[in-house]
Amino acid sequence: MEVPRLSVLHLLEMMEVQRVFLLRPYLLSLGNPFGTELKRRRRVASYKAYTVEGRIKFSLRSGVRWIKNKYLDIRYGWW
Repeated sequence: MEVPRLSVLHLLEMMEVQRVFLLRPYLLSLGNPFGTELKRRRRVASYKAYTVEGRIKFSLRSGVRWIKNKYLDIRYGWW
């Protein structure tokens, strides 16, 4: 049986959901004074996720560009 592959964004989201789920009873008992802090942490985590996504896209584009340039070098004899 093949194990499903999870994206980095999906893993980050799962970790955040678990953290909020575990903290929920504590926050409800306090009247939620840390609500703004949790919102900030969630927002910062989303920024980090976008950063990781951007780095992966950049890496893939660079790799494809390198392969394309190598093909052109070989095809037209520039090497």
